[in-house]
Amino acid sequence: MNPFASSRLSEIYDGFAPEYDRGRALFDNQSQLAMLAECIPGSADVLDVGCGSGMPVLNFSPERGDRVTGADISPAMLALAAQHVPAAQLIQADSAELNFNEKSFDLIVSFYSLFHLEVERQLQAFARFFGMLRPEGLACFTLASEKYTGALEFCGTKVFAGVELPYGHITPAAYREHLEEMGFTIESIEHRTIGGETMLWVLVKK
Repeated sequence: MNPFASSRLSEIYDGFAPEYDRGRALFDNQSQLAMLAECIPGSADVLDVGCGSGMPVLNFSPERGDRVTGADISPAMLALAAQHVPAAQLIQADSAELNFNEKSFDLIVSFYSLFHLEVERQLQAFARFFGMLRPEGLACFTLASEKYTGALEFCGTKVFAGVELPYGHITPAAYREHLEEMGFTIESIEHRTIGGETMLWVLVKK
């Protein structure tokens, strides 16, 4: 089976959802959330793509009065998110196939999720983000890079928490080029090490 197949990814995350939920606190994203809170107005419409068990984004946003929607491919993850953040609207969906109306959100976030898609489908997701964002809206997401996989470009699998998961990426420069071609303004593209893992953090504005 294709390691990037949606059905396979859903099955994998269903299988270790409780373990993932317990370990999520090891990745402290409070600085990213605080930065985003300063950049968008209160009572914003926020979409968390690949929301997992709802931590930390879905749990953070309602405290500001935001209207939050979480999307994830794993029913088991969504069940945990419903327990953690009962106020959130939750949908089961593939990150590259989201179909919200245009200009629906002020902020779209996707932490530790999109790198599980093949690069072509990552670009498809970015294009959908652009359409779903309101003017001046922000998107913040985590991607993989050479610092995580050891390769300039990668399309394969790596073991995380004892589970073989798919990862795909191109170079940071190539991501920048694609995002700018879509119409995004690049606010930042930088490597950050959180929880012992170095990932590429991207912030763009419509």
